[in-house]
Amino acid sequence: MGLELLSLSLYVLVGFLRHDVLSNEGGIKYLLLGAFSTAFFLFGAALAYGATGTTNFEGIAAAIASGNVFSSTVLDLGIGLLIVGFAFKVAVVPFHMWSPDVYQGAPTSVTAFLCTAPKAAGFGALLKLFLVAFSVEGGAWQDLFWLLAVLTMTVGNISALIQPNVKRMLAFSSVAHAGYLLIGVMVMDVAGTSSVMFYLLVYSAMNLGAFGVISLVEHEEKGLTFNDYRGLASRHPWLSIVLALFMLSLAGFPPTAGFVAKYGLFSAAVAKGYIWLVVIAVLNTLASFYYYARLIVKMYMEAEEEALTAFPSIHSTILLTILAAVILLFGLTPGWLIENTTLAAAVFSP
Repeated sequence: MGLELLSLSLYVLVGFLRHDVLSNEGGIKYLLLGAFSTAFFLFGAALAYGATGTTNFEGIAAAIASGNVFSSTVLDLGIGLLIVGFAFKVAVVPFHMWSPDVYQGAPTSVTAFLCTAPKAAGFGALLKLFLVAFSVEGGAWQDLFWLLAVLTMTVGNISALIQPNVKRMLAFSSVAHAGYLLIGVMVMDVAGTSSVMFYLLVYSAMNLGAFGVISLVEHEEKGLTFNDYRGLASRHPWLSIVLALFMLSLAGFPPTAGFVAKYGLFSAAVAKGYIWLVVIAVLNTLASFYYYARLIVKMYMEAEEEALTAFPSIHSTILLTILAAVILLFGLTPGWLIENTTLAAAVFSP
């Protein structure tokens, strides 16, 4: 119910600019595909209820552990449909194709919310589901999570590499980050859960900051490309500095919080023996450096033509400064946040 209430508000926000063709297109696509994802999710929940006789997480876990299940086939089908529903919500390949058009068409401020809150809520619910309700069955689905993580990371990064539009690049980047997060989900222990929570908090700060800068310089113009950012550093040095910091953190470059977040995920996976998965993730991370650095190069190393103009208010400047400080603070001294996410991870433990 909570996920669907969140989605209902987002359908309206994405299509908020009713006189804008891209906003209308994005809103319609998001509504239609969101309806499909809801159908998969509800059908999966119904099958899980039919197999176990309860919708309570602890009750489902107890029924599975005791073997008091109507049909293991029905239960497995229900779990599979639930995964499909979640995959739509968090833009996991191959259920991600709505995200580029929706991210580009929505108002930039809405896009910032769209790529953070639903992803955090979706992965939080997915963790709760597989660490509590399906903790016994969870191991049987790890191969599927492995495959989805690899596909999502790889497709997201390759697609981002060829995007000329910055918002579409960040949309596919968001898909790639969903793949990294799946690594933490499939680990299915406190370390993995803690690393996912740390990653989500840091990822939210990075994306809010990046889209905050983009909203200031684009003025809701959705057709701007990388080339339009040429020479931005000479006209708006502070905006360029914080945007470069957010890009470096998204890429996982030390000493930013993005590096610590990726390191935590990869360490948890290595501890569980997923060496090849981590190797693939590291290669994907290296590939992502190109498109993040590409924007920085445009801002700092290419000649200014018709540079974008921005009029940041004192409030937006303070907010961006705080987000940049958070990225550096938790990159240099992540101990406090790691301790608290580890404590919070106990809530998800069976």
